[in-house]
Amino acid sequence: MKGVLTLIACLFAIISLEAQTVTVSTDIPIRNDRYYSIVGKMKNRFLLFRDRANKFEVQAFNEELRQIWEKEITLDKKNPQILEVIPGRDQFTILYKFRHKGQYKIKMHRYDAAANLQDSATVFTYEQRFHSPNTRLLYSEDKNAVLIYHYEQQTTLDACAYLLDKMEIVWHRKFTLKDLSVYRDFQQLVLDNKGNLYCIIEKNNRRSNQEEHNFQVYISDPYTQGIRKFNIPFPEFLTYDVKFSYDNLNNKLIAAGLYSKKNKGRASGYFFLRVDPDNPKAHLLKSEPFDPEFISNFLGKDSEKKKGITDLSIVELILRRDGGMLIAAERKREYERRMASTGRYTREDYSPYIVDYYYDDICLISVHPDGETHWKTVLHKKQYSQDDDASFSSFFLLKTPRNLRFLFNDEIKDNSTVSEYVVNGRGYADRNSVMSTEFQNIRLRFRDALQVASNELIVPSERRNRLRLVRVRYPK
Repeated sequence: MKGVLTLIACLFAIISLEAQTVTVSTDIPIRNDRYYSIVGKMKNRFLLFRDRANKFEVQAFNEELRQIWEKEITLDKKNPQILEVIPGRDQFTILYKFRHKGQYKIKMHRYDAAANLQDSATVFTYEQRFHSPNTRLLYSEDKNAVLIYHYEQQTTLDACAYLLDKMEIVWHRKFTLKDLSVYRDFQQLVLDNKGNLYCIIEKNNRRSNQEEHNFQVYISDPYTQGIRKFNIPFPEFLTYDVKFSYDNLNNKLIAAGLYSKKNKGRASGYFFLRVDPDNPKAHLLKSEPFDPEFISNFLGKDSEKKKGITDLSIVELILRRDGGMLIAAERKREYERRMASTGRYTREDYSPYIVDYYYDDICLISVHPDGETHWKTVLHKKQYSQDDDASFSSFFLLKTPRNLRFLFNDEIKDNSTVSEYVVNGRGYADRNSVMSTEFQNIRLRFRDALQVASNELIVPSERRNRLRLVRVRYPK
C-alpha cells in the first residue's frame, strides 16, 4: 500500500489543505535545456517556454497541471539568444538577439495564448561591430515599457526605451555619466510606465567625504532632447543599502534604504525618500534609528553585542496606494571556505572551495506617505544551503487584496515543509504550514515563482535535471 501511495505522489499530486490547494505536475526532463521561463496563466492554461538548444517550444498545462499540448515556435535561424520572455494578460512577448550580415539585431515576437504568432518587429539594430554588446533589459511596472541598454567603457550608457503595445522606440540616447565607475559606484536604473528612465548614481559614500555624500539622478525621456539631472544631498549619514522604484500611481521617484552613522559595516536605521522629478528640491527624506527592542527581536541573543544589524539587504518595496510603502529586508550571508584536503591534481572544472549560504529573518517596515513609521515587525526563518547559488532560499511574496503572504522553504533539502507568514495591513503576522515536500521529489525555487492570479502562484521545482510545476491556490 505504501508503494502505491508513493507512486501516485511521484506521478501526480493534489494536496488539499484547509487554507489552500497545492497541485504538482509530472516530471519534465530539462537536462539539455539552455533556458526555461514560466510564461503565466492565459485562458485557464499555464504556459511554459523552453529553449531546448536545438529548438524553441511552448508547452501548455491544464488546471490539474497535466500537459495538454506543445508547440514549436520559429525564431530567426542565426543562433538566436533569448533575452526575455515577458508575460501579458492574454499574450506574451519574446525578445531575442541574433547576428545578421555582421550586425546584431534585437527582435520581438508576440504570441497569443495558443502560442500563435501575432506580430513581429525588429526592435533595435546595433552598429556594425566585431563583438556582441552585453545587452541588458529592464521593464516597467506594467511590463509594457522596455529599456534595452549596455555600458561602454564603464562610463557611457547606450540605451533605448521601447513600448511593446505601440511597437516603437520612444527614445534612443548614448550619454556619458561623469566620473562613473560601473564596478565601483552604486547605480540603479528605474523605468516608469511611460518609458522615462531614471539613472541613479551614488557619490562620496565614505566617512572622509560624508558632507558631500549625494545621489545623482539622470533623467532621459521622450520630450527632452538632452539629459536632465538633479542631486539629492545625503550629508547626515552613509548608505548601508538602498533600493529605488517609481510610484506610477502618484508619479514620484521613491526609495528606501538602510543607513549607518559611524560603522559602515552595520545598519543603524532606515530611511524613506520621495522625489517629484519635476520639483526635486522639495523632496521628502525621513530617517529613523533601529530601537533596542527591534534589534533584540531581530537578532535575539546576539543583540547584546550589537549596536546595529549586519548582513541586511533591501529585497522589495511594496507600494501603497496612498504614497507610502512597505519595506521588505532580508538577512543574507555568504561564506567561501576551502576544503580541508584537496589533491594536487584535480579536474579543470573542480573548485577546492565550498560556498555556504545563509538566508535568515525578514524585517518589514511600513511607512506612511509623510515618512513616519506605521509599524514594523520581524518574520523569523532560518535557511542554510551549500554550493547551490541560494537558488532554493529566500521567499516569494504573494500580494492579495486582503493581506500579504510570504512563502518559503523551512529547510533547503528534499524532505522538508513549506511555510508562510500571512501579514495584514496592521502588521500582525500568522505563520502557517502550506505543504510537505516529503515523497514529492520536489525542491522549490520560490525566488523564480510567478503570481498568476490574486490568489494563485506557480513555483518551479528543480531536482536532478527534472522540472516540475507546483501550483498553490488559495480560496477567494
